[in-house]
Amino acid sequence: MKHKFILLLAVILGSTIAVGSSATIPSGTMLVLKTTNSISSRDKAGKRFYGTLIQGTGALPAGTHVEGVIVSPYVAIGSTTRPMTLRLTQLSLKGHPVPISTHVFDAENSGMYGRRGTRLTGNNFVFPPGTVMQFVLDRPVNI
Repeated sequence: MKHKFILLLAVILGSTIAVGSSATIPSGTMLVLKTTNSISSRDKAGKRFYGTLIQGTGALPAGTHVEGVIVSPYVAIGSTTRPMTLRLTQLSLKGHPVPISTHVFDAENSGMYGRRGTRLTGNNFVFPPGTVMQFVLDRPVNI
């Protein structure tokens, strides 16, 4: 009986500690990252990209790994263009994946020298590894 009581007490204390250590990152929080792979205007929707946060935000330290996806590809037909759109989908906190959702980031060709570290190649562009991007959470994240 004594062992059951100690085990029950340990379970209760353990769950209290786990609940007490949780945090919520509010909607509207800006996540600033550096990409760790290149992203090209020729990439298709669904391709994954990766990065690390360069600024900590509350419970998320700088260096947190993030993953995103190309939502829609860059399109240029005649004089009409549609920007490539990117969205973050998850982060890795202490080795555990945490699903997230952000507003889309519009990536587009905007001039000879590019924008946000973009290298232009004809009508196409490439975001090299190390490009800084800013995303905004569109819903709270519980971690």
